[in-house]
Amino acid sequence: MLLSSRLLGFVFCALVIKCCSGNKAKPKRGSSCKTCSLCPPRIDDGFFSLRYKPQSQQLQDIADTCIKVGDCSAAKDSKYRTYDETCNNLRFPMWGVTNSALVRLLQPKYSDGVSKHRKAQDGSDLPNARLVRTTVLKDKMVKDKKVSYLFSVFAQYISHDTARTSQAAANFTSCCNGNKWPGQVPVNCTSTRIPDNDPFYKKFGVTCQGRIRSLTTDDFGCPLRPHQHVIPVTHFIDQSLIYGQNKQDMEKFKGKNGLLQVSEIDKRIFPKSNANPQAVCDIRQGDRGICFDAGDPRPNQNPPFTALVTIFVRFHNDFAKKLLKLNPKMSADDVFEETRRVMIAVEHFIVRKEWLHLLIGREFMIQAILNYTNIDYDNNYNEFVNPSTLNEFMNGAYRGGHSTIIDKLNIHSQGKTQAMVLNDWLNRPQFAVDNFDPILKSVCTTQMPKQDIHGSFAMNNLFFRRTRPFGLDLETTSIERDREAGFAGFCDYMETLLGEPKINSWNDLKRYFTQETIGNMRKVYKHWRDVDMYVGGVSECPVGTSMFGKLFTAIIADQFKRWLLGDRHSPTFKDGPGKFTKAQLKQLNKITMSYLLCKYGDKLDHVPSKPFEINSGDLSNPFIEDDTPESTSEELTSEERLQSQSSSSENESDTSDLNSEEPDESESSDDENDDRDLELENKLESSHIDVDQAKEPSVIIRSKKVVCKDLPDIDMTPWKL
Repeated sequence: MLLSSRLLGFVFCALVIKCCSGNKAKPKRGSSCKTCSLCPPRIDDGFFSLRYKPQSQQLQDIADTCIKVGDCSAAKDSKYRTYDETCNNLRFPMWGVTNSALVRLLQPKYSDGVSKHRKAQDGSDLPNARLVRTTVLKDKMVKDKKVSYLFSVFAQYISHDTARTSQAAANFTSCCNGNKWPGQVPVNCTSTRIPDNDPFYKKFGVTCQGRIRSLTTDDFGCPLRPHQHVIPVTHFIDQSLIYGQNKQDMEKFKGKNGLLQVSEIDKRIFPKSNANPQAVCDIRQGDRGICFDAGDPRPNQNPPFTALVTIFVRFHNDFAKKLLKLNPKMSADDVFEETRRVMIAVEHFIVRKEWLHLLIGREFMIQAILNYTNIDYDNNYNEFVNPSTLNEFMNGAYRGGHSTIIDKLNIHSQGKTQAMVLNDWLNRPQFAVDNFDPILKSVCTTQMPKQDIHGSFAMNNLFFRRTRPFGLDLETTSIERDREAGFAGFCDYMETLLGEPKINSWNDLKRYFTQETIGNMRKVYKHWRDVDMYVGGVSECPVGTSMFGKLFTAIIADQFKRWLLGDRHSPTFKDGPGKFTKAQLKQLNKITMSYLLCKYGDKLDHVPSKPFEINSGDLSNPFIEDDTPESTSEELTSEERLQSQSSSSENESDTSDLNSEEPDESESSDDENDDRDLELENKLESSHIDVDQAKEPSVIIRSKKVVCKDLPDIDMTPWKL
């Protein structure tokens, strides 16, 4: 009898493998075999601390010769960092400065050794990026039960502080012929051809998504082979998105008495008004013409982000006023610089204490020497740690966070609910001005879309659509960015960077992906070694308590280690030139994200105690007057109607198989698939495929609260001269 049972088990396993590889259906739960949607065990086997091995330091620093820095004697003992970050590192004063190159972890695999896209194993072109996206990275919204949407907004804040792509010069207006594929792609373009039978774009006759290539050192008169990409921002966590990338930028935003220049709207403070709003913002008929300016040119990108930038602008001016009141003889320059130093410290502390462990897990923070629970002096600064932004981070791992962008945000105010459809308000900051506190409330209490293989329909079809019925595909852009950067394939990164065992077959990828994902990859990639680094990284099953798999977790941990340990002006560096006093550090420890929301929202009564986290155990919601489900707050949005129409069209089209393998709803409703509690994180089998939350009502999650009126101001006495 026992033998018969085992035999039946083996037969079932064989059927499961056949089913998964063919992607025809998903086996039922309850068997001893892993099914298509189940991930391999989430185990940290020391891959980051023991086996992680980038290319040599010499090759990482190949672009150092392109930056010429003058004398650093004035910066050596200054307590304030330069605005372009020159001389942050006295031994390598060019590291991490404005207009310097990204660092590469591995040598690129350009087909010509210079800049042309990597080829497939058989020498042919890699599969079409849009086809890869629609086949492997499908449209779907899955909600994270642990993390609030504010987490994603702050992630964007860090991104805009440390990285930005600049386009090469071009003597043409578009990389496409309208929305059509051109007969010949213009020089300096990296356009994507949209398949004629695309399940969404074919309805609009769109066959081209254009993009101008990124700047390289060649564009600055320093030709290097292979190409090395340059970013026009400082590489540090240094609030450059507020203050700018050089001294000239700073002077543009600096106001009187050490304050930032600001605009006043409805008797409230917002960032400085943009001098050219029609060129920068999407100003439509009936709008108020509101458009902001900041150190990074993207403060208007979306309303929640605009609100967060505003919070920090208000914090600067409030602290500067208090500092000047405490020290009336202090110069305006010193007030400005000291306030900037405090602003940078607060950003560092929020990353270290409240945010980063949710991204990569505490175990990987520990491995990267980043385990901070309370801020105190340390000697972690290492002048041989290059703090520059990694190419694999900016154009790879961190872009994986695009799956956390929300389609719409339900705004609750005075007992009413309205939906803010994100794509309708990109580069239109008016919504942030008109709904400032309700936006802050909503981002703190709304579940973030889960970091996983899926992206939202809006981000993958309608991004920056403005008034059109279609927009860009953000994930297709990410795949193209990977290829433009010349990244080796996913398998090469796993073997060379992480020291993983040789990957000799599709079957070997079961260590990292679900059977369903492997089946979808095989539809578009001819060979397992063809899989793009980005596609593999974003598809990989999470490891430990990280949101990401091994590859992206390692890259992100390395990046934050560089930023926090390679910064001579780190706010906790004991021997740093501008270290804070013990008394000042004690006060800075009190400035948490909840503190900033309380103090610099308009009139918030309460905020969550841990605003990046969702805690459904506390039934007292400080923000919501009723329990109206989001799904009943309004009729279908225009995006939802487009998605519905697209789904109907797909079912009738010849390409319906590209999007037909959604998990069976009855088999996907188990809450354990989505639960990120530590107990479930450590179980050997945990599902990467989650509940399709769009199928069920969603109630705003309740969070523990801080009463703002009871929250004391920090003590400014330690800043008394």
